[in-house]
Amino acid sequence: MQFAGWCFIVSLLAELGGVGLIVCEALRMRSLLAKWEQRNPKRNPGGSWRQVLIMNRVMRLLFTARIRVTGAVALLLVGIIAGTVGNFASM
Repeated sequence: MQFAGWCFIVSLLAELGGVGLIVCEALRMRSLLAKWEQRNPKRNPGGSWRQVLIMNRVMRLLFTARIRVTGAVALLLVGIIAGTVGNFASM
């Protein structure tokens, strides 16, 4: 296989990996925030004690999400650069 073909394969895999990481992170946050909202069944504006108990998990997930999102952005950039290199190599 030619160099351009390998660049396109790397680009495809990196971009799919980056999009996959972003989708997984969105689903994880949506499920955790849905659980957090369910902990306040009376819809008190100040929240409930059960929401406070789950807040540690929410905050830990938010802080570690930056690392996963940074990895997703890095994969997307690798995919874009590899695709561009492959495009120029195929000319």
